[in-house]
Amino acid sequence: MKHHLAMLTAFAVAACGGTGDNRAVRDQPSAAANGDSAPVGAVDLENGVATFAPAQRPGTSWRQRVSLQVAELEDYAPEVLARFSSIKPLRTRAGHLRFSTDAIHDPRAAAVFLGRLERGNEPAAVRAALAQALPRTGGFFADALVDLLDAETDQRVRAVLVASARRAPVDLALPALARGLRDASPNVRAEAAYTVSALPAGARLAGTLISLLADSAEKPRVAAAEALGVLRVARARNALAALLGDASSDVRLATLRALGQIDPSWIKGRPMLGTLAADSDPRIARLARHLARGDEPTDQ
Repeated sequence: MKHHLAMLTAFAVAACGGTGDNRAVRDQPSAAANGDSAPVGAVDLENGVATFAPAQRPGTSWRQRVSLQVAELEDYAPEVLARFSSIKPLRTRAGHLRFSTDAIHDPRAAAVFLGRLERGNEPAAVRAALAQALPRTGGFFADALVDLLDAETDQRVRAVLVASARRAPVDLALPALARGLRDASPNVRAEAAYTVSALPAGARLAGTLISLLADSAEKPRVAAAEALGVLRVARARNALAALLGDASSDVRLATLRALGQIDPSWIKGRPMLGTLAADSDPRIARLARHLARGDEPTDQ
């Protein structure tokens, strides 16, 4: 215990600008999942564990933070460490593995789950459940997303990690989503685009979304079109209009809906709208007629 308290003191001194290796560690309350911060270097001895947010200075990685958190659990709450290290997900009615117990609603679980994900030695379905549980712990996890995405071999797990970015601070969510938009799996690329559309700052990735409209797979094209519409990205109009003749009816529908969201008066004047009013897909034909009349776009 004395050893770990000495470690904490060294980290606190470095964070306050003292001598040492210039690595900073801040105390981590459960509210840090929403980007809040707390005093530097504090130790919550009353609750038996110290948890830390990612450092704001170069040199302190999420791995160092997790290592310190786990070391504190070993000293102050070994039973908590054992529980989160061994807890197993349960199968839902839909057949997915999920951690449904209230026991994971504990910020201390985040560090343990991150360690399990980094080791990667559990089945992919369990890793997906761990990734899905990270935001629900209330602990900090977002600074690990890019590294976990790079290391993860299963596209289902990567898709869950990407989706978790919607619960991350924007400065950490956007790099993870940019990585997801370039993923080798079309399913992950699509999930990243949908997640981008859920963020108020998602328009900062508009250029990558526009590039995704040319994706060779259908799902990312649909997701990119929907995201650009939700985010009202005006500079995407021409790139979207080029997809109105796409071979996929789902792409045509998503594109037409996005243009209606971005600028209904602009799409109303496009010659292609008359062709789409006679589209073989009744959803597209109905929406095209609405837009041609100048009606307010509705979900089709």
